[in-house]
Amino acid sequence: MDKIQEFLEREFDCLLNDPEFGEGGFMVIEDRLRKAPSYVDVFVQKLGLPLSNAHRMSLSFIIIMVLPLAPCVDLIRKYDDDQTLYDWDHTEEDIENPMTMEEYEVWLKEQMKLDGRV
Repeated sequence: MDKIQEFLEREFDCLLNDPEFGEGGFMVIEDRLRKAPSYVDVFVQKLGLPLSNAHRMSLSFIIIMVLPLAPCVDLIRKYDDDQTLYDWDHTEEDIENPMTMEEYEVWLKEQMKLDGRV
């Protein structure tokens, strides 16, 4: 595990366990992911964990900051509150046709090359 992965794992732990985790924490994560988007996989791998609704929404929010992954888009649609999917930098077409997990795997391999992780 490299330093960025370790950092993002710690941030995820803070998201789950630190009541003070808030917008600043999301901004730090977003900054790291903008520099090397393939690290979103740290969070995608957490989708199968038994999480509370609030934590699952936060996890989906982090992933959607990088790409419109179908399970995350579906969750946000299901529990939509005052935030909309359009708050993120995706087009209407992206939201209407979110990335499947199979497409994600292809994207991840290519993005890891671009990020210099392979």
